[in-house]
Amino acid sequence: MKYLVIAFLFLSCTKQVTKTTETKEPVSPVSPQLPVYYISADGNTTNSGRTPDKPWSISRANNHDFSAGDILQISGKIDEVLYIGREDAGEAGAPLTIQGSGTLKGIDLYNTENITIKQLRFVGEGIMIHQDQDTKEYLSNFIVDSVESSEAMWGLKIHTSGKGFENVSITNSVFHHNRHSGIYTIGNWPEINHRNIHIKNVIAHHNSGTGETNTGHGIVVAGFNGGVIEYSEAYENGSNGDANIGIWAFDAIDITIQYCKSHHNRSKKVDGGGFDLDGGTQQCVIQYCQSWENDGEGFLLFDYGGPNPTKNNTFQYNISYNDARKNTNYGGFTLGGVNPVYNTRLYNNTVYISKGAGVNNGALTFIYGAAMKGLEVKNNIFYADGLGITAYYDSPATMELANNLYYSTKTISLAGLVGDPLFSENLYLTQTSPAVNKGIELDGLPKKDIYNNAITNQRDIGAIESH
Repeated sequence: MKYLVIAFLFLSCTKQVTKTTETKEPVSPVSPQLPVYYISADGNTTNSGRTPDKPWSISRANNHDFSAGDILQISGKIDEVLYIGREDAGEAGAPLTIQGSGTLKGIDLYNTENITIKQLRFVGEGIMIHQDQDTKEYLSNFIVDSVESSEAMWGLKIHTSGKGFENVSITNSVFHHNRHSGIYTIGNWPEINHRNIHIKNVIAHHNSGTGETNTGHGIVVAGFNGGVIEYSEAYENGSNGDANIGIWAFDAIDITIQYCKSHHNRSKKVDGGGFDLDGGTQQCVIQYCQSWENDGEGFLLFDYGGPNPTKNNTFQYNISYNDARKNTNYGGFTLGGVNPVYNTRLYNNTVYISKGAGVNNGALTFIYGAAMKGLEVKNNIFYADGLGITAYYDSPATMELANNLYYSTKTISLAGLVGDPLFSENLYLTQTSPAVNKGIELDGLPKKDIYNNAITNQRDIGAIESH
């Protein structure tokens, strides 16, 4: 956490007088009483709640209507849920703030807005943000910062049957040992009716799954139009999961996942991968991300057959290292769909895969690949040791391969460059690599690589520029 220290320098002056005057102490301005309410495990309903030595109990707080700008200071371990409703809503610039050094079983934010939650632990029920169908306006401005949430079904869940939420920020937090997911958001499905989410510096680990399908995720964003997930990490999720991914989005528009890591995720059955843009994602980007040692795919793009189209998505400057360790039919990149998937771009990624327990996996794998329409695969390195470059379960309907570098101990029959990329440590390229200065310029490519190295001359093939 960063602290901003502002020093104020007060200058004083003296005035010379010619006669004796009475000296008085300066009068201190009267500060209004801070709207702080203290809530503690040893509080009770008869205390005032306005001083640390006379805290309220959680039941007393749940029966009070708070006002904009109020602060709830939580201390001790409270094995109950705090309920915040419509009547407790803050205002823009004057949120209701719930903070402290304590632990709550959970917090339930229902039909409310302008709420800040920080520096708290949640054990058992997590953070629930939801609204009902009677809510006709967007509910805005939620900040969740520096929290830890564990042992719940969802560490944090956002869902709606109403208009939706907007301007949600989740930062500097850890979500672990939950059953379904670390973070999970969903709109009024199939609607994409939330707006603007920012997830930064979040760790999601050991969220196990319940044994049922579609559980065991790290971070999942669905139902949002506009958002960024960045500088976050997911690992060791899905030990009892199925169809689970470390960090992913579905039924979402204009979501960017960047500077993230996803590794050692597991699955009892399907997937157990690193990253995913799934069905209903549109204009989404995964860039500058690293995936390694997952049971399933490193990066997945798959349309599951829902009503929203999957189109115009981009994967660029990512690394997959030894993914597809266990589950079958996956590769570093795995693409396909039940419904058509339109206009997908794979640019300047690096895939390194050696033979693992999975069978038929390759660096680039297609499942229901005929769904892929308008696929561009350019400037990538695909390195497969003991495996083929590609594995097809239906070939893509239309695919343009250009300027990729392939290496495999098996026969390669793909258009592009064939040869050993001559990796050095951490998949950097040596100066004699055939990938150096061989990249082609493509519309919209960034001017830096995955490790923030500037691209000043002709770019290299793959995710890492030689230096």
